[in-house]
Amino acid sequence: MQVNYIPYLNMKDVNEVNFPDLTVKIWNYGLMKNAYITDPDVLARLDTIMGSNVHYVFQGMGTLADEAISDMGIISVGDIDFREYTDSERKLAREARLRLFAGALVWNLKILTDVNRGHRMVVSENFDMVWQGFSTQDDHFGIRGGSIIQKNDMGYKLGDMIFRRPQQVMSPMSFNIDDDTLGLLARLYRKNKKLYRRIIQAIEVVVQAYYNDDKIPESQRVLSMSSALETLFDIPDSRQREHLKNTMNSMFVLPSDPKRRYKSSRGRAPAVWEHESIKVMWADRFYELRSAIIHGDKIKSDDYNFLDKQRHLDIALLVFGIGMQKIIKQALGITDYTDELVWEKHVEAGEPPESPFNREGFVYEDNALTYAIHQMLVKQMKRQKP
Repeated sequence: MQVNYIPYLNMKDVNEVNFPDLTVKIWNYGLMKNAYITDPDVLARLDTIMGSNVHYVFQGMGTLADEAISDMGIISVGDIDFREYTDSERKLAREARLRLFAGALVWNLKILTDVNRGHRMVVSENFDMVWQGFSTQDDHFGIRGGSIIQKNDMGYKLGDMIFRRPQQVMSPMSFNIDDDTLGLLARLYRKNKKLYRRIIQAIEVVVQAYYNDDKIPESQRVLSMSSALETLFDIPDSRQREHLKNTMNSMFVLPSDPKRRYKSSRGRAPAVWEHESIKVMWADRFYELRSAIIHGDKIKSDDYNFLDKQRHLDIALLVFGIGMQKIIKQALGITDYTDELVWEKHVEAGEPPESPFNREGFVYEDNALTYAIHQMLVKQMKRQKP
């Protein structure tokens, strides 16, 4: 038998998330185990396996204690019978995990300006999957890991081994997923599988950039995000910077955008002055940074920030999340509204200039509420007409 689970998903009070087109559901072990597991021997064995996943709990007076994680997500493909999945079923499980990550990413992007966002956000580690084989007749198990060199350790006994949540893994106060993103991906899966596969591939690259582990250098995150944007926007292998700037112009530039005059490098040729939307300027600077990383140029820590105001990584994530939704809506023929990337300067009343509440940079503009209000007003006007 085998169980496939996401130990650090933090589903809280959410029972399950369904992906009917994939025949996959991700369900909260603590809340749903008694409903979905009828065999007492299987339940007892899984309680032992899940109970081995723990996190620190503060008990006061400077003491910490291990507590079992109860709200991890179990990934079930088809019937919930804990069979060993085929390769195609494993692929479906991974696909559902990537969709769920995309929904969480968009949610995160919408709250980036919240100074307390760390209490509500998740990172890639929250979506790491574990495959664990087990038997109701034998309480021994093995641990296998590694992709360059596979390492196998055998002879462990269930319940004796503890797996503690790493310090860098977030533990949000609530389980938050952008439902619109999940719905768009499901509709695209039914209508345009070729584009769907491309977007899923791009999401998988974003996962690599979004790990919270400080062992991953910022340079690698930038390269991962540039690769993800190239896949998402179907950018060719040559003149990538030009194509990304054109994409920003056609897909993201708004009449209200501030414009900047800046020098754009041309390799060995003299730099050229350009006067464009600040979004096009960002694309130019982002690809200059990418090129510098690839060619081994000397890079200062400030080079990873755009105009000394915002991390290139954060902007690239915003471009990816909003761009993904725009591309899907266009493919589906949805023309009602789109969310936008906007440049915003915000000064909090009564706060000193250095306050974290003051900010300037790109933000996610969620237009769903504006659209809903507009639709409501249109209906009211129609009702009032004689």
